[in-house]
Amino acid sequence: MLKNKSWERILVCCDSFKGTLSACDAGRVIEGAFRRAEGKTTTPVEVMHCPMSDGGDGLLDSMLFPSHSGQSSPYHFKRVDVPIVSGESGEGKSSVPVFLGPLGEPLNTPKSKSAHRPYFAADVEKRVVVIEMALASGLPMLTDAERNPLRTTSYGVGQLIKYAIEYVANENRRKYGASADGGVTVFLGIGGSATNDGGIGALQALGMELFVKPANGSTKCGKCCANAGMGNGQLLTTPFTGGDLPRLTGARLSPACRQMFFRSPSEGPTAAAYCKEVRLICDVASPLIGPDGATSVFGPQKCNPAWDKAHRASVLAQLEGGMKNAAACFVRSGLHDCLTRANGVESACVSPQEREKTLAALCHTAGGGGAGGMSGFFRYVLRATWMAGTDVVAELLGLPEKLRHCDCMITGEGSFDTQTIRFNKTLGRLLQLAVMENMRRRREAAAAGGNGTKVKMLRDVVVVCGRMSYSGGEEVRRLLLTHMQTTGGPAEREVCAEAIPRVHLLSLTPRHFPVKEALGNAGVCVGKLMLQFLVDPDFEKKEKSGAASAVERKMRAKM
Repeated sequence: MLKNKSWERILVCCDSFKGTLSACDAGRVIEGAFRRAEGKTTTPVEVMHCPMSDGGDGLLDSMLFPSHSGQSSPYHFKRVDVPIVSGESGEGKSSVPVFLGPLGEPLNTPKSKSAHRPYFAADVEKRVVVIEMALASGLPMLTDAERNPLRTTSYGVGQLIKYAIEYVANENRRKYGASADGGVTVFLGIGGSATNDGGIGALQALGMELFVKPANGSTKCGKCCANAGMGNGQLLTTPFTGGDLPRLTGARLSPACRQMFFRSPSEGPTAAAYCKEVRLICDVASPLIGPDGATSVFGPQKCNPAWDKAHRASVLAQLEGGMKNAAACFVRSGLHDCLTRANGVESACVSPQEREKTLAALCHTAGGGGAGGMSGFFRYVLRATWMAGTDVVAELLGLPEKLRHCDCMITGEGSFDTQTIRFNKTLGRLLQLAVMENMRRRREAAAAGGNGTKVKMLRDVVVVCGRMSYSGGEEVRRLLLTHMQTTGGPAEREVCAEAIPRVHLLSLTPRHFPVKEALGNAGVCVGKLMLQFLVDPDFEKKEKSGAASAVERKMRAKM
């Protein structure tokens, strides 16, 4: 253990320092600081890793980080890249489709950019896949000039979901026999999207048939639909975009879509590929429409920054009106009755009042505005559930089990401010999980006949951040205790002060590094600051006094 610390086993679970340092790289840098400090230790410290994500950028990097052990991680994910196809269509000899990017560009042909070739994480044995939306329809895939939510589509996300389900089902049959159940659970991280199409493009790729009013001079549509429930629109035969929202007249499920997403539990296992459940990793509280909705809050960042204010406002108004139209079309069409029956309701017809209630829920339920409205429409159509990013990533990576075996947790992200704890952001939620681990240890000790006070606790949490708005660790402890006791569930309200670990705050700026240096070389700065903290016994005293220690000055000069 370190001479100046009493830690033997440490869990490093940082989130990304947005745009400057990934969660995985932050963990490697922190472990590197420990290894450099080992010359001043009696025995090496064991460092475990659990890089975090809120469901956006870096989700798959967290899932695929190589150090996850079989004992503490419930899943064993492997990376699966979509195959390259030889032509501009996936038909013919290959059953693999041409995956489309946010502007409809091919992503897996020989001429595609290799950096944009989609992939996902799969545990074939557990029949679970994790997909990152940003890898098929992400904002970073576009230049500033290409950003236009009227033109972008989530179609490629639907293709990736369908392919991942079929891949796992096929691999499961190959491994366990032709009769192996083909049901697959999908975790979908929906952060970082370039789209504002309600996720309807993805639903189209999954087999939903969409009907639209023909645009002037357009050849995008196929034959007219005689079904009055489709508003006499025409079948859309190209990927649905945000610009198609105002044109939508109706939607219906294809037989293939029904087979994949609407199997009844009473039907029992089947070897055919189907989706057991869709879980959306989503931390967005915005509803589908309105001043706090998907378009109003997130639409501007998906627009070309060179657009003038009037043009941007015009585009956003088209999208907002289109989103309202799309929601009404989905509920008004026969799709609603079909979904009602698929969910086990025997009535073949739903009353107008029930439809209005359903429409209001689709439009105004908090959380429905994630990924340009995808979370709202996926919940309505696919019965998708929403999960907070930190909680689902913690579940997938076995974070609670990892916490059982450590006496210190090191976490961090770019900014640690008053909203972090209040709104249960990644770092704030990790602090809560550390507290709940201590409560678990106290309960176990008490159940074994002790009083719960002498149990070995998770004593310390070290927070490394780019900037912070707290005066010190004691302020964080007080706010954390109050927050958990007043806003948490029954378990959180039972938290006692003794279960709150010591909190050590390490902020890169403004004291230790200029902002420009911290942004431009975050990894080096994190490593230097962590090493100073580990080897200088007076580090925190100096932090409180505001004076640089002799060790700090010497180390800064050498580094």
